[in-house]
Amino acid sequence: MPKIEFDYYYGAESEQFSFVRVPRVLFTDKEHFGDLSNDAKLLYGSIIKDYYII
Repeated sequence: MPKIEFDYYYGAESEQFSFVRVPRVLFTDKEHFGDLSNDAKLLYGSIIKDYYII
């Protein structure tokens, strides 16, 4: 089996990417959030980042 090598990012190198943090419960709790579209869930993650310092 060939050895897998990964490229790692250090310090400011990771700033070239952007991430959206979305609560996992929005995707796992189908009873309460099953009717929401994935777009709505991601929009929630985009909006909430303005209110919380993560």
